[in-house]
Amino acid sequence: MKERVEVMISSEEISKRLEEIAKQVQEDFHGEQIELVCVLKGGVVTMVELAKKLRMPVTMNFMDVSSYGDGTESSGHIKICLLYTSPSP
Repeated sequence: MKERVEVMISSEEISKRLEEIAKQVQEDFHGEQIELVCVLKGGVVTMVELAKKLRMPVTMNFMDVSSYGDGTESSGHIKICLLYTSPSP
């Protein structure tokens, strides 16, 4: 039996919103190089899609954040587990 999946936000709506965000970033930073920082792993696809829409120099960085430790409930304390840094140009 197939599980019913409800689409809450369409891919078209997401793409349109990312276009709006890219436009705002470009206006705010006037073509300067920016660094996008992504919390792994859930944000990678969205960050890449945003980066593709930006018409300016972009670098990317990634961090792994945890508030769960070994449990299944948040401890309320955020721990940055990893921070990857881009090589200098």
